Amino acid sequence: MPVMTAAALPVSDAQRAELERMAASTSLPHRQVVQARGLLWASDGVANEEIARRCGVDSDAVRLAVSVR
Repeated sequence: MPVMTAAALPVSDAQRAELERMAASTSLPHRQVVQARGLLWASDGVANEEIARRCGVDSDAVRLAVSVR
């Protein structure tokens, strides 16, 4: 069975820069850091299930985070 790839989440350069800043933060709440990392992976076209695995969350949580833009 072929592996499905996700369409990349469109983000501007300014949005990517802010997400990268948030993903590297040591002062933001952990939840925001994980969300920023997930959104960066989504912008690279990583599938929701893989993002969930990397973040240690349920794939439904990833779908909710990516759909609320």
